[in-house]
Amino acid sequence: MTVTLLQGKIHRATVTQAALDYIGSITVDQDLLDAAGILEYQEVQIVAVGDKVIIMADGTYAPEEAAAHRPNVVFVDEENAIGRCMHYEQHGRLEDMA
Repeated sequence: MTVTLLQGKIHRATVTQAALDYIGSITVDQDLLDAAGILEYQEVQIVAVGDKVIIMADGTYAPEEAAAHRPNVVFVDEENAIGRCMHYEQHGRLEDMA
């Protein structure tokens, strides 16, 4: 058995370009992907809030891994520069990443 959990999230990134004829799905700066622990070409879910988006990726974990898993959360500023990197803790609390 495996469990699917949130792996990483980029919180409230600003959309800087939209191209309906783009053949991919979304382009994200590699530094943001690395900080969130999201791989290039990994499936993501996108929630739009005006011109802001929340980009989330899931991962599949064995039960032992799931018990200790803490998703990465990356907060960005208005220019999509990394402001803060954190982990989700129990019950949605946040803790700074070391």
